[in-house]
Amino acid sequence: KYMPNEPTEEYLVTAVAEPFRRALQRKGAMQHSSSSECVDAEFLLACNGAIHTMQSDFSCIRSARGFASAGIGADYALGALQALPNLTGRERVLAALQCAADLSPQVQPPFHVLQFPIPSTPSPRRKS
Repeated sequence: KYMPNEPTEEYLVTAVAEPFRRALQRKGAMQHSSSSECVDAEFLLACNGAIHTMQSDFSCIRSARGFASAGIGADYALGALQALPNLTGRERVLAALQCAADLSPQVQPPFHVLQFPIPSTPSPRRKS
């Protein structure tokens, strides 16, 4: 559960990355070496108005630009994101995905953009 005073990166690593890691372990999707465990994928996570890349080792890095992309069509998507700053977040993501699909034969729809609300914590009650 996200706590308002908790650093976003800490929340992403503990509350988001760890469940991802466990789910991928159960599916047998993890790659193992003598000193680490990773997955052959990156994930983009938006939280508290910032975009983060969860890397193959499950570390999370915040984008300094305010947008990011991952995968084979990343360069095309970055170009679209840079060129379309006035769209809403969801419209911008979908436009970037479509641009990557138009320019890279390895990127194909359908695209699934998932959005989850962060549960809010109730305000402390005032004593009368």
